[in-house]
Amino acid sequence: MRYTTLPASLLLKLGVVPLSRANFILADGTRIERGIGQTWMRLRGEEFIGPVVFGPEATQPLLGAVTLEIFRLGIDTADSR
Repeated sequence: MRYTTLPASLLLKLGVVPLSRANFILADGTRIERGIGQTWMRLRGEEFIGPVVFGPEATQPLLGAVTLEIFRLGIDTADSR
């Protein structure tokens, strides 16, 4: 998923509310619908507002590519062998 995803209960506890709903296709082809909100994110002294997806309770927190891009970061895909 391209977006940062956290358990919905955690987001609600932090005061983040869903602003809309969106459909996603997972890597295995499964189609899901989830709420999307916005929240402040902080990394190394920088703060930005970014989108966050409301995941099910068992969701492992996922830092998505969009959040990485907001902070001008990326994944190094170079072969390190």
